Amino acid sequence: MMFNLWIALIFAVVPSEENIANKIQSEKQKYIQKDEQVRSYLSDLYRLQRNIKKMTDEAKELEAKKTKIMLKIRKISKAIKTTEAEIAKTQKILQLRIRLASQILDSSLKEIIVFSKSPNEIERILLGLESIMEKDIGMIKNIEVKKKELSQNQIDLKSEIANFSANKKQLKSTVTDLLRFKNKKEKTVAKLKKDKDKHEIALKILREKGENIVILSENLSKRLAKEILIKSFFEYKGQLPQPIEGKIVEKFGESRDDKLRFLNKGIWLSGQYLQEIKAVARGRVAFVGRINKQTKAIVVEHDNNYYSVYAPIKKTKLKENDIVSFQQEIASLDKGGKLYFELRHYSEPLNPQNWFKTYQKSLAKKGKQHEIH
Repeated sequence: MMFNLWIALIFAVVPSEENIANKIQSEKQKYIQKDEQVRSYLSDLYRLQRNIKKMTDEAKELEAKKTKIMLKIRKISKAIKTTEAEIAKTQKILQLRIRLASQILDSSLKEIIVFSKSPNEIERILLGLESIMEKDIGMIKNIEVKKKELSQNQIDLKSEIANFSANKKQLKSTVTDLLRFKNKKEKTVAKLKKDKDKHEIALKILREKGENIVILSENLSKRLAKEILIKSFFEYKGQLPQPIEGKIVEKFGESRDDKLRFLNKGIWLSGQYLQEIKAVARGRVAFVGRINKQTKAIVVEHDNNYYSVYAPIKKTKLKENDIVSFQQEIASLDKGGKLYFELRHYSEPLNPQNWFKTYQKSLAKKGKQHEIH
């Protein structure tokens, strides 16, 4: 309802050549502005998605580290228990020896003194008992030191786990905020795309009305005729001819076989050696040359930063900055029997199939709807 009202307002004034031309320029600029905003938001969304993935991966790494540390803590706890058992065992042995030594000293001290051949022998016996007990005491001290070290390691690891948990919590909180922000941007992008579509429809209607005015007009300036009749590249979506006659043998996007994954940023069309290659739209030659040692290509720049790429080519009379017209022969196909064709908006690859007129006709016959890019 609102859209119909908006369209009605566009044509509220009786259309004239100047009026139509101005409205065409206005709608075109609005479309381009919305498109640039969409691109900017999509770029922000891409960066957001990368940050979200990075932080999510960091959270997973922290969880993995935490799990490893928990295993270490369990091992240390087990080692502490073993050490405590060793201390208890050694203490029992020491207590037993002390009791035995005490009994020996209490019951046999006289015998030791009587039967010893010299004071040195008595001293040696007593020193021997003392040495045994000192050894046991030293062993207990060493085990106590080991226990203390293990306990400190356990405390440090628990502190590390607490830090990991705090960092993970912070990461999750940040990711939640980023997801919320991402959701808002996605809604904005959806609205901008709807606005862009509205301007595209209005522009199409204006073009049709303008064409009728041009046909009926007797005195029309070249400037107005040009503004009314000459479309921008984006207005030809679904209307472009193929650069050569042939079937699409490799489609745009990702494809797979049993082992490998392939990503085509364009399409491959079947053809013949020296077959004519034609420009899909008017434009300026931005590049002619080899993109590697064996492949020669030609790139045509269209308006509003759209580009078409054709390769491999054999012969061309064109050079950089030459102007080419719609359906002009720009080169001939090199050996191999296939033409690689690519469409780009700035650096973003577009699916050429969505831009071809022949493809749109085949979709219409099948009763399908194509996706708008």
